[in-house]
Amino acid sequence: MFGAVAIRDVVSLHLRLGDIKRAVAWDAAAIVLYAIAAMIYLHPLFAGGIRNFCVGAPESNDPQIFIWGLAWYPYAISHGLDPLFTKLAFAPSGYNLAWSTTIPAPALMLWPITARFGPLVSFNLLSAMVPILSAYAAFALCRHVSKAAPPSLVGGMVYGFSTYQRIEADHLHLALSFIPPLLVLLFVLRVDNRIGRFRYEVLLAACLTLQFLTSPEIFATAILFGAFAISAGWWIGDKECRIRLRLPLRESIVAIAVAVVALSPYIYRFIPSPFGLSPIYNPAHCSSDLLGFLIPTGASLAGSLKFARVLSSRIGYGCEPAAYMGLLPVIAVWLALKPRAESADAFPIERFLALLLIGIVVLALGPVIHVGGATVAPSVWLPALIFPIVNNALPARFVLYGFLTLSVTMTLWLSDTRRRASMRWLVAAAAMLSVLPAAVPAAQATLPFFSQRIYRDYLAPDETVMILPFGYNGEAMKWQAQSNFFFRVAGGYLSVIPHQYQAWPIVPALLADDPYIPGYGDQFKAFLTAHGVGAIIVAETEYARYAKLCATLGAAPLRTGGVVFFRLGPANLTPFDHPTAAEMDTRYNLDRFKILIRAAREFLARGHSYRDLSPFAAARLGLLDTTVAGDRLRAQTTGFPFVRAARASTAFQAVAGYLIAHRMIRERLAVELGPLTADDATTSGIWLGPGTGESIAVGVVAARQAAASLRARFGASADAIYYPYPLRYSEQSSGSDDPQMLLMTFRIAALPALEEPNAPRN
Repeated sequence: MFGAVAIRDVVSLHLRLGDIKRAVAWDAAAIVLYAIAAMIYLHPLFAGGIRNFCVGAPESNDPQIFIWGLAWYPYAISHGLDPLFTKLAFAPSGYNLAWSTTIPAPALMLWPITARFGPLVSFNLLSAMVPILSAYAAFALCRHVSKAAPPSLVGGMVYGFSTYQRIEADHLHLALSFIPPLLVLLFVLRVDNRIGRFRYEVLLAACLTLQFLTSPEIFATAILFGAFAISAGWWIGDKECRIRLRLPLRESIVAIAVAVVALSPYIYRFIPSPFGLSPIYNPAHCSSDLLGFLIPTGASLAGSLKFARVLSSRIGYGCEPAAYMGLLPVIAVWLALKPRAESADAFPIERFLALLLIGIVVLALGPVIHVGGATVAPSVWLPALIFPIVNNALPARFVLYGFLTLSVTMTLWLSDTRRRASMRWLVAAAAMLSVLPAAVPAAQATLPFFSQRIYRDYLAPDETVMILPFGYNGEAMKWQAQSNFFFRVAGGYLSVIPHQYQAWPIVPALLADDPYIPGYGDQFKAFLTAHGVGAIIVAETEYARYAKLCATLGAAPLRTGGVVFFRLGPANLTPFDHPTAAEMDTRYNLDRFKILIRAAREFLARGHSYRDLSPFAAARLGLLDTTVAGDRLRAQTTGFPFVRAARASTAFQAVAGYLIAHRMIRERLAVELGPLTADDATTSGIWLGPGTGESIAVGVVAARQAAASLRARFGASADAIYYPYPLRYSEQSSGSDDPQMLLMTFRIAALPALEEPNAPRN
């Protein structure tokens, strides 16, 4: 509520700068224009109906997180529950919501609508408001900078309907980006001495607090890029400019400190990171490709052109390709190179904006520069990877600030009376046409089993259920929210799967949408038993994928309301007494290790050289199932020659060894830090290939208990044992509690002989 009042004050302050009647008229025109554009932009949603359709589906299942959050915070507060921790998802252990993207501030603001119409309607209304709010906030900033309303309307369109907004339409915490323009507007007003110190600090702290409770990532990056913009202004401005910046800069630091104090209960849950030094998602894989700034994707109408379709299909841009800016940077360069008018302000704002845009583009390239999907060189963001929390900001999302810069640039271009009006507007129209976004998809978001409350006939209140598809592949969060938390969910999707769940071998398999791992029947039933699952609900359209898995339960399927329902009892669950994740991980990795050794022995028996052994070579010969082999591990580190040379050096291995021994380094990165080529490691967490000398390297990602069992079973035959790889195992090894790569090398003549049957247990 405090944040909403702050936004109201910023807008009212903006309206009072000049002729109020004219300001209100232009504000009304801006809102009408942006609302019409939003209706066109979101026409699939309005055609389907906001009660039944969902923005972003079927393109993404991420909207369920925000639908769940919109329902959760009112539910938690009204029921006296801890709003930052839930046991209704990922039951029974629960989930720390500080590391989720569940938008608590918007959830509280929309509480009355959610209570009356449900979270799906709230989500769709908020999604419809997103481009309007963002465009209007940018319009307010542009009008203050340019003192010209018509050009500012176009500037608002550049920001509110950018490629970034289209790409992030299914990520509501990122699409709600109206706060950054307001932060800039407040700073400019303070620099111009249009508001007092106290009011500035209060409004800035309130906006930052609201931003954090909507998106901690934008909170952090807004401060980062704000500091970058102030530094650029300090460098490019004259002495008088630096004097004017000094006071607002100190007051901004005070406001940030106030916001941090206000947010301290949340931040207490937020720090330390449960993911250690490594980022949750690899920033190198979620960065902007250099060609992505030039070649449109399907997010833009220009992406439907034949040349764009061909190029984008051949070039990988990584996740969230939001960098396409069309002809907008041409205007920025043109404006910056044009000689300034003699009457112009002393501050060279055109060159400042161009410098700012260049810096944002460079940082958006991420830690490694990619051109057409190929690694070219390290970038300036690379050192940021060593800083926890900061390294979780994904560089592909930095283009948000690039589009904000371009919105002001476009406004100044159209306001520049030194150029003919017809030429200015013609160039602006061409630039806008080049970046027009494609419509945001929408699809059916309800099932009769939930929308018609059929679940009440089959489930008891607070009963724990498993919903398939699992995690981010399914829609469990959306359905639980639509039921007003009638049941608990064993699993779910709230940004990151917690460690307690990832430790069960069946969970990564379900997340990979291929649950038929070795021993899948026992693994599935053990998981259900340990989590107290009384029923399984499978979306009927997806049931064929899970039919064989569900058949292991021996329960009769019941089809109703668009789902396949299974009622579970003691006879359907595991015969193991009190199964644990560690026990099932041990069973699973014992099965996998045996399968890998058999595959290596058979590969050599068929006359192939050990140097040619790899998981993929074995899979091609039918020696490994795809669920065991997995896919090629996409490297998190680069493939530059000097990096490969460094990995082989003693000094590099000493540093890598220290980090792995003393910090939480996830196994995928640890694998790449070792001296052996990572080409023989896969996404399924195995390793099979040549070792040092004439040996075979066999490895699995295993937790401590499983690793100890494997060492006891196969260690006597091994030539060398690494755990966590690339460290040599010793009795004094401590390492991480997380699963790590256990790698053993065997001389060819010493490969263990196995008497067990080749077929793994189901």
